Amino acid sequence: ELVLPKNGSVMADVAMSPMISAPTKFIFPRDNGATFPYSLLGLGDVLVPGLLVGLLLRYDNAEGSKSDPDPAKLSTPFFKYSLSAYSLGLVVSFAASFISGKGQPALLYLVPFTVGSAAVLGWRRNQIKNLWDFTTKTDES
Repeated sequence: ELVLPKNGSVMADVAMSPMISAPTKFIFPRDNGATFPYSLLGLGDVLVPGLLVGLLLRYDNAEGSKSDPDPAKLSTPFFKYSLSAYSLGLVVSFAASFISGKGQPALLYLVPFTVGSAAVLGWRRNQIKNLWDFTTKTDES
């Protein structure tokens, strides 16, 4: 019993562990006869792609302010595409979990969708090098 996962998978056991009492997961009930009656979305599944989406918003703002300093006129195509791709990745992740009846690592779907959207848009706009070389400026006070 010590070796076999209690909740159907090691991933579910770690996510449902009572050792960490901080909010580290989103739990969605499901009723499809699965061994584990929940779909889980871990904190890392939100934070890791969220860092990329946030960085792409900063990239959009930096690129947009070069051409027009008016913040009301800034265009955010990389942010919009990556946020849409993240949403689509979530849908695909939950669909895979529902169809298989087993937990799926959400990052397996979220990372290719978000990184892929940025790469494809960067390629289409001829901005791959700018996107890759992008750094944020820090205020040195």
